[in-house]
Amino acid sequence: MPEVNLGLNFAVGVGLLSFIGHKIDERRGGGILWTLCGIFLGLLYGAYETWKYVRILNRSEKDNDT
Repeated sequence: MPEVNLGLNFAVGVGLLSFIGHKIDERRGGGILWTLCGIFLGLLYGAYETWKYVRILNRSEKDNDT
């Protein structure tokens, strides 16, 4: 079940941050700069969450081996 959380965190992060970037672009008169920044930040957030999950898995495997 944690895999579902991982995918959900990734999708919500990218979706929410790109939506916020899109809204900033609309308020500033068009363009896609902030939307792209939101997408990039969302991908970074997703990568960070994935990294945290992998660390937790590695830690639990180490504990099970000893």
